[in-house]
Amino acid sequence: MADSLNIDFQWALLIAIPVVFAGIFSPFIGAFSDEKKCRLRTLIITAVLAMIFAALIPMANPESWVIGAFAFGISYFFFTLSLGIYDAFLPIFARKNRGKLSGMAWGLGYLGGIVSLCLIYPLLSSAQLPEGIVQFRWAIWITCLVFAAFSIPSFLLMKERTSLGVSQTSNTLAERFGLARIAGTLKGWRQNKNLFKTLFSYYLANDGLSTLVYFTSIYAATTLHFDNKQILVLFIIVQLVGIPSSIIGGILADKIGHKKVIYLTLGIWIILCVGFALCSSITAFYILAIGTGLVIGTTPSIYRSYLAEFVDIDKAAEIYGFNSFASRASSVAGPILFAIISSMTGSQRPAMLCMMLFFLLAGIILKTNKNIANNQSDISLS
Repeated sequence: MADSLNIDFQWALLIAIPVVFAGIFSPFIGAFSDEKKCRLRTLIITAVLAMIFAALIPMANPESWVIGAFAFGISYFFFTLSLGIYDAFLPIFARKNRGKLSGMAWGLGYLGGIVSLCLIYPLLSSAQLPEGIVQFRWAIWITCLVFAAFSIPSFLLMKERTSLGVSQTSNTLAERFGLARIAGTLKGWRQNKNLFKTLFSYYLANDGLSTLVYFTSIYAATTLHFDNKQILVLFIIVQLVGIPSSIIGGILADKIGHKKVIYLTLGIWIILCVGFALCSSITAFYILAIGTGLVIGTTPSIYRSYLAEFVDIDKAAEIYGFNSFASRASSVAGPILFAIISSMTGSQRPAMLCMMLFFLLAGIILKTNKNIANNQSDISLS
């Protein structure tokens, strides 16, 4: 158990370091992309760099694992940056039915995950380290190829769009790199308070969500003694359920309101936290996996489309840069708290239970948020 808890800390730090840097840089990269009208170009560059460094991970071996950890960190850094730019296209291309479009895009992402898992399943179902290091290397390379295959259509089909407003010439260094935009947004936080409440609520929800996702495989392996084959099946189940649930959740949000669907998903997450903490059988864990699939894509997808309702096109990448900051910074506190609790108690069960606090607080913060649908000027251009 001591070894598994040490792994908890190592995994938490390996995730935390790149996401902190990516979270800090995302608003600046987004503002720069808005200023220069180069969102698509930025998306391509960051995504391709993420693929390249991911492909370098297998170059490491047990004796030089630092190389693999470094490649993973850089890859995850650029991947995180690309997500913020990618999300910024939602308000640009969809004025109606944003929930449905966001859900369909999320579901397509899960389809890519399923394709990857199915392709690498024969390699990893019985592989063990260090003997099976070659199988793990090929699994990573195959995943990179699938990532590229699902990215290329976006690179080719999406076009840069801007609003009909007059573009102002950037004179100062701060204006050229979008720093003035960010300063204006932060300075006007009182006018943008509903926006920041939404981001903070998402921060808390994603903190609990990300932690559960990151530690599910470790929890299954160490606490419930799952083997590689069972863990792969587990993630296939989650993503299979995640495809239709993300789409249905988006359609439902367009019909009854985004906040109502978010509250529903937060409630399900709370139930899942209790279930994971009490779970003691493989069958029960698979049932919980189905429940996880219902909300793992729906929650961030609906938050994303809810935010899109109030984003000015000319500030889309900047605002979604802040959204990326909220989502990635939230990937730090949860894993570290999980690791601390599991270390102090000698068990991962209370750590799982404590994750429900993030979802409770997310709902409370969102509840204080006013209906800003009629106040879209909150985040208009300064």
